[in-house]
Amino acid sequence: MSLDDQVSEWVAIRDAGDVAAASVGLEALVASDPSHFRATLELLVVTTTFSVSDVPDRILAGMPESLRAHPHIRLLMAHHHRQNGRLSEAMTWLRGVPQEAVAGVPSFARLRKDLLAALASHSVDLASPFIDLLPSQQMHAARLMVAETLLQDLIASIDAPDDLFTHLQEWTFLRPDALHLRADVFARLLSHLPENAPTSILSTALAYMVATRRWDEARQMVDRLLRKPDAASDAVFVKALLNFADEGDPAYAQAAARMMVDHCSVTAPDDSARKLRTAAVLNALEVKARKLRLDLQPPEAFAALGSLAPTYAAQAAPVGRHLYVGLFGQVRFGKYLLAPLADYLQQQFSAFVESGGSLSFGIATWKDSGQRELQEQDGYSFLRDLLPVPIMDRLASHRLMQVRDAAAYIPTITRKLIDEGRETQSLDAATLQGQFIADALVSIEDDERYMGELGERLKEVFGNSVPVLNQGRMWNRISAHRALVAEAEQRAARPVTHALLIRSDLTSLSGPLGNLVDAQIRSGETNWGMFDHDPHATYIEGVGDRYMVVDRAAFERLMDGYQLLQSIVAPNTPVNAAYRVRLFPHTHLRTILFEHATKIREVLRSSVEFEIYRGRRTVEQLRAEIEEDARRTTVAGMAEFLNSLV
Repeated sequence: MSLDDQVSEWVAIRDAGDVAAASVGLEALVASDPSHFRATLELLVVTTTFSVSDVPDRILAGMPESLRAHPHIRLLMAHHHRQNGRLSEAMTWLRGVPQEAVAGVPSFARLRKDLLAALASHSVDLASPFIDLLPSQQMHAARLMVAETLLQDLIASIDAPDDLFTHLQEWTFLRPDALHLRADVFARLLSHLPENAPTSILSTALAYMVATRRWDEARQMVDRLLRKPDAASDAVFVKALLNFADEGDPAYAQAAARMMVDHCSVTAPDDSARKLRTAAVLNALEVKARKLRLDLQPPEAFAALGSLAPTYAAQAAPVGRHLYVGLFGQVRFGKYLLAPLADYLQQQFSAFVESGGSLSFGIATWKDSGQRELQEQDGYSFLRDLLPVPIMDRLASHRLMQVRDAAAYIPTITRKLIDEGRETQSLDAATLQGQFIADALVSIEDDERYMGELGERLKEVFGNSVPVLNQGRMWNRISAHRALVAEAEQRAARPVTHALLIRSDLTSLSGPLGNLVDAQIRSGETNWGMFDHDPHATYIEGVGDRYMVVDRAAFERLMDGYQLLQSIVAPNTPVNAAYRVRLFPHTHLRTILFEHATKIREVLRSSVEFEIYRGRRTVEQLRAEIEEDARRTTVAGMAEFLNSLV
């Protein structure tokens, strides 16, 4: 029997369900003739797509260069390395697999696409503190190759704007002030989309450019789209153009305003064939609600549209500047954070007070306080931020993805931190004032009341989604500042003219926040807000929410945010269900401000620096657990490392 016939027999056995026997038989054939292409290919198929195995590593030494160079072999070897967490090797093998080499084999084409996406999402940012653990030049070149290949593949099938937007979001790794190199690459490649590309694809590209602050490429794309006869009917374009005019280039303000008017006056065509982005429905609502707000239309006009209710607030009387500074959210580590936070804020606004301004403080938090509850399925970063620095550094090279992945290395420590995340303590006003500012106004809410008021309804609509439940909690505490501001006005006998709302768990704050706020106040503008720059938040059509500085008009809109959120999910609500996709972190904030026509300014982290304190432990605090894990760990070299710490 020929070797080809023997391969066919083992493939039939594999297809009948006996994968283990097929693997053994095919490996024996490859051992007898390492240069036989089909035997090698089918063995790799069995040991990479049907299971995870070390067989590919065993046969590699004897594999001739002619087989190593074949794109199908390279694809399966890349998949094997990815399965085993060897991402650099996976990228190296994948580099020799062009799209055309797998186009005729649908399963291989899908595998290549999935592999590219997986490698892109796992790649490490060049500015990472762990860069010394990686061959940076190789990683740089590999990531660049992945980026260009990814987008070129997408451009080859440009009739699916939802796919384009989703993949761009997944593949762009963003961090404050510095976009991953792929944002630059993608923006450049997107600017060369074919002239005949449909408007829906071009508008999706523009939304990406605006979100990633690629203003030059965005300007070119805006000019292309403005020449399109159907541009006014594309809600994704109109909203992106309005944001571009607000934040990228004010010279386009008139064009954006005209396009908004045109969009609100046209009847959307039947776009089923053009496959509009799903977001177009919501973008159209947002654009039309913004137009109604600018025209000061009555609330019933918004209700007829299915839009959120407007906010029409009287301006504060001009009797002097009064800045209200309010902390919001759960106070988890008050004894460590509140005093330094108070010192920073008082120092930043001392000149404001000396020049005649009034300064008031408030806290809106929860009665039961504790750490963020840690789940085994959470991203590993949530656990990493709690680990002592030496252990965090040691685990960095293992590319752990979830909390549960750390259990093999530090099982006792992982379990302790999960258990401690469930512990709570009860807060009271006196404790908070003692830790922060003695005369701060305080609002403390009970989570049980929140769950009855909104939380249970959110669970009905979204299931047990922790991010959505926590967004409801955040907005509950933000809205509590309306009552605290009223108290502050009574105390000072002066209306609050501006407000700074800031998370209570920020630490290491530095930078001229006071000067930036003072300059914005003195600009004389109205209906504005300043927010921390969060690139990921902007890309998902949101905005940073670690701190928010607003004038009184924008403050009133923020105070309506909780009630507006409730209206989105209320039973039998007149609000269009499309708004529900905006209830995840950052996006509800941006939507209500966009519709309010609030001018948004973002402050880069390089200007005002801060960190979110996650409660990092020290080696001494975890000494007993480290000693226990030194005895329990099964990872080579880990016991010796842990013992060296204690």
